[in-house]
Amino acid sequence: METRKIRTALVGCGKVADFHALAYAGLSHSDFVACCDNNIERAKAFAERFGIRAYDNVEQMIRECGVEMVSVCVPHPLHAALAVQAADLKCNVLVEKPLAVSLEDCDKIINAGKDNGVQIGMIAQRRFYRPCMRIRQAIDEGKLGEPIIGTVNM
Repeated sequence: METRKIRTALVGCGKVADFHALAYAGLSHSDFVACCDNNIERAKAFAERFGIRAYDNVEQMIRECGVEMVSVCVPHPLHAALAVQAADLKCNVLVEKPLAVSLEDCDKIINAGKDNGVQIGMIAQRRFYRPCMRIRQAIDEGKLGEPIIGTVNM
């Protein structure tokens, strides 16, 4: 039995977009159909490389292409508005880290997912990186006290 393909797209055609596009284009259960950027020329150039449609309007892209899953790959301050907009259009959302720039915006995104019955996810690509796993274990075991903030330099 063949698995139904999910219509995927991304918002923001900057430096991280290639990683999402290559993943969507390479997944057997993904039908990578579109990209969106506020700079339509950049969106068109990106779309040409992947054989997809280019947009400069998220709602139009989701509606016209029947997008079911979208990656939000824009600067951090724009995450919340675009993620909420996509969720309100009944589209599942994957957001580049951080989810948002404030707790209030994080709550808006989470609530939009719940209110619209869609999945919200966030990229945390280092979660299975051994040093990160060791730090997480130390936190869980109480070896570091109760962290309130953390920074990483790599």
